Amino acid sequence: MLSKLRKQNIFLLITTLISIGCAGSSSNSYKENSLYDVNSTKNSDLEIIMVDGSTYKLEKLSGEFVRNNGSSSVFLNNSFDEEGINFNKQAIKQTQNSFVVIIPEDNIFSNSFGILGIDPQHTKLANGQYEYKGNAEVFINDGNALYGLSGNGKILLNLNDSGDLVSGEISSLSGYKSFLDLSCRGCEVNDVLKITFPNGSFCNSNNICFDEIELQDSKLSLPLSSLYTLNAEGTFFGSDFSEFGFLFSLDDTKSGSIEMKGAITAQQQ
Repeated sequence: MLSKLRKQNIFLLITTLISIGCAGSSSNSYKENSLYDVNSTKNSDLEIIMVDGSTYKLEKLSGEFVRNNGSSSVFLNNSFDEEGINFNKQAIKQTQNSFVVIIPEDNIFSNSFGILGIDPQHTKLANGQYEYKGNAEVFINDGNALYGLSGNGKILLNLNDSGDLVSGEISSLSGYKSFLDLSCRGCEVNDVLKITFPNGSFCNSNNICFDEIELQDSKLSLPLSSLYTLNAEGTFFGSDFSEFGFLFSLDDTKSGSIEMKGAITAQQQ
């Protein structure tokens, strides 16, 4: 019990460090009816995808993003909260994205790491080639250390009548690491690994799912075994499929030691 509590405290530390390193004001120009458009009066459908902290399975919540006089509230379906949750009270790492964001472990909406997006799109994209690029966050426990990392995310789609090719990657992952024996806490690390998702497909109302993952150029203590369990799913957001939010969890503790969860929020190029 004491060991588990100490692991949780270290993980909270590196989560806080990565949040401090990425948070802050932004000079980006956000799109009309975005999460940050204080002049909009449009209400939007909302979806949250999150990682269950105990099972590492993905869970989903849906609801409505309601705007009123410059403030915004989140109303979740099947909730008894009639006043909603004030979106502006949650510290959000503002990036280039306007319609989907990564939400931290202790967020006020779901209390689980995940993504929150508005105007989800569940019709299939037209045939063609698409590239989505943006930011990523990944948290890892490799059995010896906990990592809180940020980097670049990319999703590639080549859609045609003869078959769809979908792939993804997370690269340039750097941030902080803390050993479980406390010999190093919040130590800076760079280029820890590259994560690739080689074979994706459409699933669950035209979302994108992956069932394979590869860890390349890894500095983790142990390699990935062949018995891992991967949950990985993403959704398009924005009325014109302008953005993509993706969440994954990896459990390799049956024959290995790696646990991992991460997210990408990206814009169509």
